[in-house]
Amino acid sequence: MQQLLREYKEALKETRKLKENAPEEDTKIINGMISNLEYIIKWLETGWPPKYKRIRKTKYYYHDYYWEDEIGFVKKSTYKDPFEEVEKRIDAERMKKNG
Repeated sequence: MQQLLREYKEALKETRKLKENAPEEDTKIINGMISNLEYIIKWLETGWPPKYKRIRKTKYYYHDYYWEDEIGFVKKSTYKDPFEEVEKRIDAERMKKNG
């Protein structure tokens, strides 16, 4: 992992040098490349995607997200089974009656 991080940092240095001598129409593309490299470097250094900074500080982060190898962090579905909700209400009513 450290070797990969060094390679990305070296690529970032080379890309910044390339930007200095690039024509005006290429600077937008090069800025995007620099932004992507900085994002990846930050992720490799911290072990977290940079945009999840606020979320990872909460103690319930792992309850809301999971890691999918080919995709990355995925938010768990908030879908609730309507039958499960009805079953819970029926069970609660039975408990009240049986007391």
